[in-house]
Amino acid sequence: NLVSANIKSGVTIFGVSGNANVVDTSSGDATAAQILSGKKAYVDGGLVIGTMTNKSGTTTTASTVTESGDNALITIPANGYYSTSSKISVPIETIKNEVSSLTKIVLLGSNLSGNKTISVPSEYEGMTITPVLKPLGTSGGVSGSNSSGLATGYTGYTVGVNVSASFSASYSATSNSVTVQATYSGSGNVYGLAGTGVKATSNAGSLKYDLYIIITG
Repeated sequence: NLVSANIKSGVTIFGVSGNANVVDTSSGDATAAQILSGKKAYVDGGLVIGTMTNKSGTTTTASTVTESGDNALITIPANGYYSTSSKISVPIETIKNEVSSLTKIVLLGSNLSGNKTISVPSEYEGMTITPVLKPLGTSGGVSGSNSSGLATGYTGYTVGVNVSASFSASYSATSNSVTVQATYSGSGNVYGLAGTGVKATSNAGSLKYDLYIIITG
C-alpha cells in the first residue's frame, strides 16, 4: 500500500511523503549494556532493550583507591549511568591506608615566641608529622647597649654583638606533640628573648614565628 507508514522518512513517492518514524537503522551499533535499563532503541533493524543500571541520584561505595603522582584515583565500583547528583563514597580509613603520600599542611600555632610544646590534633596521630617554622621577625621595642647585628634567619630581630639566635622544632610520636627549642650562642645580649646565658632588656621585643605541620598519611 502506498501510505506514509510504508515509506522511509525523507522520501516522497507519487506525492506521498515518508513517515518520520520509518528510518534506516543499519548504522546503529549500540548494545543493550549501553542503553539505560528499560529504554528501547532500534539497531540495524532490530529492537534493543537497555540493561544499563540507573545510578542517578544514588550513593555508591568504592573500595579501591590508588596513587597516581600527586593524585588519588578512585575506581568506580560498578557500571551504570551516573548523573551530577550521583555520589561515590570512600571510607576515610581506606584513603589513609591506601594512599601513603596523601599530604596535608596544618597551622599548629601562629605568632608564637620562645620555647613551646604544642599538642598535635589526635586525628593525625600515627601519621608522619614534619614540623616547619616560619619566622616572622620582631615585634615590640628593643633597647640597651651593644644592639647590632641580626639573628640568624630572622630579619629585623636585633641581637648583641657575636650573638646568634635560631629555632628548631621536633615531633614526638610518643606524646603526639611538637617541641620548639630556642638556641642561642656567642657573647653579648639577645634583645627580645630570655634564655640560658642570655640577658633580655625589660622592654624588648620578641622573636615571632608561625608553626606548621606537614602530615603524610
